[in-house]
This record gives sequence, structure tokens and C-alpha cells, in this order.
Amino acid sequence: MPASKRLREKPTSLGSAGETGRAERDDRVSERRGHEDTQALLRLILNVSTNFINLPSDMVDGGIDGALKLIADFIHVDRSYVFQLSPSRSEMSNTHEWCARGVESKIQGSRAIPAHDFPWFWEIISGGEVFNATDMSMSGLSLCAKTRKADRRFKDVQSLLVVPIASRGPAMGFIGFDAVRERKTWSEETVSLLGTLGEIFANVLEWKRFEESLREGERRYQTLFECANDAIFFMRETVFVDCNSQALKMFGCTVEQVVGQPVFRLTPPAQPGGTDSRETLLEKIYAALFGYRQFFEWQCCRYDGTPFDAEINLNRIEMADSTFVQAIVRDISQRKETEEALRKSEEKYRTLFEESRDAIYITASNGRILDANQAFQELFGYTREEVLAANAKDSYVSAEEGKTLGELLRKRGYVKDFELRLRKKDDTVMDCLVSVNTKTGEDGRIIKCRGIVRDVTAHKKAQETIRHMAYHDLLTGLPNRMLFHDRLNMAMAGAQRNGSSIAVMMLDLDKFKDINDNMGHEAGDILLKTVAQRLDGMLRKSGTVARMGGDEFLLILPDIKGMKAVFAVAERIMDLFRKPLIINGSDVSTTASMGVALYPEDGKEAEALVRHADMAMYHAKAEGGNRYFRYTPGINRN
Repeated sequence: MPASKRLREKPTSLGSAGETGRAERDDRVSERRGHEDTQALLRLILNVSTNFINLPSDMVDGGIDGALKLIADFIHVDRSYVFQLSPSRSEMSNTHEWCARGVESKIQGSRAIPAHDFPWFWEIISGGEVFNATDMSMSGLSLCAKTRKADRRFKDVQSLLVVPIASRGPAMGFIGFDAVRERKTWSEETVSLLGTLGEIFANVLEWKRFEESLREGERRYQTLFECANDAIFFMRETVFVDCNSQALKMFGCTVEQVVGQPVFRLTPPAQPGGTDSRETLLEKIYAALFGYRQFFEWQCCRYDGTPFDAEINLNRIEMADSTFVQAIVRDISQRKETEEALRKSEEKYRTLFEESRDAIYITASNGRILDANQAFQELFGYTREEVLAANAKDSYVSAEEGKTLGELLRKRGYVKDFELRLRKKDDTVMDCLVSVNTKTGEDGRIIKCRGIVRDVTAHKKAQETIRHMAYHDLLTGLPNRMLFHDRLNMAMAGAQRNGSSIAVMMLDLDKFKDINDNMGHEAGDILLKTVAQRLDGMLRKSGTVARMGGDEFLLILPDIKGMKAVFAVAERIMDLFRKPLIINGSDVSTTASMGVALYPEDGKEAEALVRHADMAMYHAKAEGGNRYFRYTPGINRN
């Protein structure tokens, strides 16, 4: 125990009491100064972020150099720099550097360094963590450097702080701060704020790379892009990033008015059939991102709000290591007007009616079927005589859906692609899209309806498959990381309302790599699926099992009644692995290591709970595996 602490704990005189008071005042002053420094650093980083807004890509490098100098001056370090990863992530290069006067520059000797020259160091940074070494002689970093070139990079450094350059995805590189003249200690608040600087740099560099890749692509495709007769947009998920001149002409806007805007800016809130534009368009965009080409009719709106009908073709494309959605929009307003004219012509309509492959019908205002084409009869399985004796409302599966359809027809006079479940003669239920136009009398009342029915049952099943793929692991069928976090956040919200606890378990198979290497990847996949089935079968009614990737699984145990209950579940899981697994006819034995974190004791945020469970799991592995530990602050993953 330090002498100062012993004196504070055992005051023996008025003098020592006075010293204690002065020490406490000094502590308060130091704490206040630390808070003021933190606030000043926060303002500085906010200014840096503001300076990057709207900064052209060709000025980004200068902006980064300036930011490195400002931050380094403020936190009193001797050298600050940026390393960026190559596109293949196999090499890293020192791209930016600032050095205090008299401090050696290292940028010239730090180009194209293989990332594996620093295996342990790079594992920390690429994992999105911070490397903080107050005393480099004790950090072990030089021991993990595999080459003399890599070792020289940190030779004169006494203290080192490195934060990853990462935002939404993997680390793009890192920012380093070297203390050369004397050792330096950084507070947790300072480290956290510098981590925010890493996120700012990541966003700036990502945007710079994106702009550069667009310029490269523009040189190749500009002629075709600009000369197209159709409007062409490029989207990063749901945000416009580029468009051709025909798009500006078609939608009546400028580049500045469309680029950077969400796609919903150029579509009305609802489609003519009553469907929600935002929800429907999101499904089609993400289906395109999954590789399913989308071709559909859509009501768009020009920048001034004027609606018009269009055909839209959505495709996924890859450019400059990025994924985009290409939207080709064709204005079909004139075609729609022509179709309307054709519908008014009974003779032309009759030809279309009889020869159409779509199921077409005509009803009276009360739903009695007046006519139906051959495709309609074949779709529903009725003869023509049976159709003419029927009422369209008899085929409705849901009376509520039929009521909604009637209300829309009375209000608008038409519907397009209205979703409706209909029943065939053999009682088979179909998911259908119904488009209906009405004819009204002089009093405005509907006297006749003409509609088209399309069976989209198979299409809806495909959509359900796409949605399932977005939230579930393809190999095991378990919830994936996205669905796991949704359920964890819901469980945490419920626990906060009810005052209950939640347990998060991180499970990792022991020696899975040996099984994978010795028996093959197919055997490894069978092992993962078998483990997933056992875990899901045990917790299906009481919790959630998700696969994070590789051989890692995450479990959520809601409404926990103390650690005794958690350990009981952990023992049951351990028992699952005591029974051999059968893979390709052979018995295979394996064990698991688990880490446990409890909400709210071990973390009040989902990310913290998962991280702490992960640290506890690695502690279990370090102790030999085949065991479990609850997270404690003393556990250090490294």
C-alpha cells in the first residue's frame, strides 16, 4: 500500500489531517482539470469532424494532416500518424504523419509493411480494439514483430496509443500516437474520444475511396451512362449516390437535389393499390442486393410531386469493391394512357380479354360475375357455367380483406396490385395481386368492375425465404447476429420494465479447428449443425440460441432468478457435449468453453454484455476449456 494511502487511512495528528485535506483538495482540482481537458478535447474533435464536412476528396489528405497536428499538440505527444490497409488487407502503409520538432519521421520507412509482421498487435487493431502501452519496454510489441523493418518502427517509442480507423465495417487502418521524449499515460475519457476520431477518419477515408472509385468507374461507363434513354440511378442501399442526365430530366431536378437523398424522396407515400411505398420498395431493394433481379411497375413522383407511372429494373452491381443497386427507370405514362384508351374500346378490350394469359373478370356492383376469360377459369378450377353462376366475394378468404378492397374502389375508383387471398374450387388458398378498374354511373356509384388476378403464391414464398435469410444463419438455421441483437435489446427492455435479469452466454467449441482439419469442412459443418440442433432443442422454449460465425454461439436466457439458475443451464449445456456426436458414421467427442455475462450487473448495453461474455469465454479457454466462467472485471481477454 502506498505511503500516502496509509496516511490517509490512519491520521494520527492534526498535521496529518491537514495533509489529508490538502490531498483531497488536490484530487478535486486534478479531477476538475481532467474534466475540463476532456471537454476541450471533445470540442477539438467536433471541430475536426465539422471541418471534414463537404471537404472535397482531393483535400482530405491535407485535412487529416492538419487534424493529426491539432490532436497531437493537444494531448502532448511527439508523433501522430495514420496507417491504412491495402485493399487485400495484407499490407499496411504509413500514409500521413506529423512529428514534433526534433523527432524523427518514420513515414518513409513504413510503406507496404505486411500486416502479419505484427500478428498480435494487428489482431487487436483489426478486431476494433485499442492498443494502449504506457511503457513500451513492457508491452511485448517488439517481441511480436517478425521483421527488423517492423521492429524499427517502434524503437524510439516510450508510450504508444493506437486506435482503429473503423466505423460500420472492419478496420481500415489505425491512428497512432507516439510519446518519444517521456512516458505518457492517457485517461479512459481521452482514449474513448480518440476512438471517436478513428470513426471520423474511417468515414472520411471511406467517402474519399468511394469518390475515387466513382471517378474510375465514370471514365469507363460515362458515355453509356449519359446516353441512355432511360433514367439510371446508383444507390448505396436506399440512398442515391449518382444518376444520369436523363434521370434529372425525367424527375425535374438537379444533381444536388437527388444525390445523397433517400430513394423514398421520388415516390409517393402509397401506391395506387394502397400498398405502403416505403415498405414495398425496401423489400425489392434488398431482394436485388441478394441477387434477385427486380422488374416491376411503380408510381414515381417528380421532384415537384407530380406522379407518373414507370417501369423499374433493379440489379445488384459491384464497383470498386463496393456493392450498389442500379435502378433503371422508364417513364410509361404514355403507354398507360394508351392502355386506358384501349380499355375504353370494347372491341379491342374483348380481344385482349379473351387472349390474355392473366385471369380477367367482370363483375356487377354486388360482386356477381358477369364474364371471365379462360385463364380465370383455369386458375380457379371452375367451368364457364360455374363461374357465371358465382359471386366474386365467395372466393375471399378474409372478409376484412374484401371490405378493404371495396372501400378503396369506392374511394379511388381503382386499385392496382392489391394483395388478396383467394380460394380455388378445391379449397386451395392462393396469394394474389388484384388490379381492378371501376365503371360508375351518373350518380357516381359503381355499376361494374373489371379486374385482373395474378397468383403470386410462389413469389411470396420466395420473399419469405429472402427475409428468413436476412435474419438467420444459412448453415444452421439459427438466428444470426442481426436477429440476436434485436432479441437481446427486446429482452433488455423487458427486463428493465420488470426489474429482472438476463444472462448472455458466449459458447465456443474446443478444438473445432482440429476436427475441421482432420475430418474435412463437411464434417465440421455437420458438427456445427448438430450442436445447433442440441442447443436449440434445449432452449427453444426458454431462450434464444444464435450463431455468430465460425464455431461461436450466443445464448440469451431471459428472466433469470440468480446465478444458480444460470449455472444450472450451463451444466445442462455441458451435458450435451458429454454425449458423442455422430459425424459420417463416426463418434466424435468435443467440449465447449462458455462465458457468462449478466444484465444489468455486467453491462447495461448489448455490446458490453456480448464483449464481457466473450472475455469470460476466452478465460475459460485459457483455463483448459470444457468449463464456464462468469465475467468479472478482473478477467482480461488478452
